[in-house]
Amino acid sequence: MIVIINLIVSHMFKGAPKSFHNPKAVWVFTAVFCTTILFFIMWVYPLAEKASYIHKVENALALSEQQQAPEEITVLFMSSERKCFRTHTSNCHSEPYQNSFFLKNNLDTQKEVQLRIRALGSEQQELKVIESDIMTLEAGELKLVETEESFDEASIWSRSSFETDRRVQSYESLYRYRDVD
Repeated sequence: MIVIINLIVSHMFKGAPKSFHNPKAVWVFTAVFCTTILFFIMWVYPLAEKASYIHKVENALALSEQQQAPEEITVLFMSSERKCFRTHTSNCHSEPYQNSFFLKNNLDTQKEVQLRIRALGSEQQELKVIESDIMTLEAGELKLVETEESFDEASIWSRSSFETDRRVQSYESLYRYRDVD
């Protein structure tokens, strides 16, 4: 838009003094502005996405270490959040919540694990019941729960387990596992 306006104004006011319209200054401003946006799109946003994912994994590892329960498989609910830049506007109300669950194999051997999650809202109302894909977990491995709603095309950094219309506050889970054939 800036380039089009600059071309039109430059053409209409060809002999205008530089104090009135300086096309070179507009071109420099446009170049700096576009470079800044490109920098944020190519570097800052992906870096923040990766840092957020690493933070979730580190928190999941710490939480799984704190839960010294004798469970063979640990199920961890990490987050229920909207992927929206403007959280205070009505534009975000139509965005679904991205829910991240992790599984950890506490056994000494590789296992195939399947999980059923019953996601609950703030008043313990059922939001969704979903089954995970059959996932292969190495001994001691922590992995994001993958369901039919987890997109393989999406970046690993921005994946979630499933979506709900409202925020998940708690959950109930049931898992089963077997040796890898």
